[in-house]
Amino acid sequence: MKPGIKNTPLLLSPNSVIPCNLCRSQQVEVLSLTDRKRRYLRTVICKKCGLIWCDPRPATHDIRHFYATGYRKTYKGSCKPKPKHILRDAYEALRRYDFLAEILRRDDHVLDIGAGSGVFVRVLTELGYSSVTGIEPDEHYAAFAQESLRAEVENSFLQDFQKRNRFRLATMHHVLEHLENPLAALRLIHGLLQPHGCLALEVPNALDMRQDPLNRYHAAHLYTFTPETLEWMGRKAGFALRILHIAPAHGNIMALFQKQESSGMEWDIPTGNDNCARTMEALREYTTLKHFTSRGPYLKFFGSAMKSVAEKIAATAAGEPEEIVRSVVSKRNGWRCPPFIARYYLERS
Repeated sequence: MKPGIKNTPLLLSPNSVIPCNLCRSQQVEVLSLTDRKRRYLRTVICKKCGLIWCDPRPATHDIRHFYATGYRKTYKGSCKPKPKHILRDAYEALRRYDFLAEILRRDDHVLDIGAGSGVFVRVLTELGYSSVTGIEPDEHYAAFAQESLRAEVENSFLQDFQKRNRFRLATMHHVLEHLENPLAALRLIHGLLQPHGCLALEVPNALDMRQDPLNRYHAAHLYTFTPETLEWMGRKAGFALRILHIAPAHGNIMALFQKQESSGMEWDIPTGNDNCARTMEALREYTTLKHFTSRGPYLKFFGSAMKSVAEKIAATAAGEPEEIVRSVVSKRNGWRCPPFIARYYLERS
């Protein structure tokens, strides 16, 4: 999904083409005019609430086509996951499980939205949860999940999924930022959940200061959240925030919401909030020079290189996709939850 937008009179305009998805304001500041590949991409921040988004963006049918056929190939380089990606996703699935273990019951109906290759669905199944369903818009990855992992993953977009009031828990792992209308998506999920059901999600953090500022925005992330805008969007969709945590390793925002009887439509963001100003100040202060004179990018580079080699060796030794997942789950008794997840549990209300 390339921006496909040439020079435009918008540029530094104080008005947006797309109203803010959270507060409907069109008064914005321009944060960037390029994506991480130095192509034109206009990214703006709402002056009223601080939500960040790409403005303008491709048409709805182009977005749907991209996520149905091209996204995984564009960002993973293949129409199906490599063994090392299965291994990595299996360990990530265990981390996500530890995030949820205290609220999960064996008979819960769980929905994983944006299930990818189906690893999280398969890991929960291996752990003894029998009512786990995934939905994945990419036709190739959904087919892989069904055929190679025997995971119950339906090839569907969220807005086309109709099984309402069935699930006690829905999960979204790095999905919300890709959606054209995240508020509408959260309201759809509200309808899919049982009374007092929960939604667990993780998104990138606009205030993460561990990446090169020039690589902060790209076309596939239609929205970027701060902790405040994520909480407010959940409230606007009819959820109460139960936990919000910033992961120290990568800065991502991890949140657990609970469905309320109210639709949330009457709720509005706090007046006089300074989220936009605080976000812009933080982004201005973290310059490219500051980034590359710190040790972070170099530790990340060498750490990622070593991790990639280790993953490839381990995945090759494990064999087929199902065997890779089983090998990771079977080692669970010797696997320890990272300390920040343990602290996360202590913060639960």
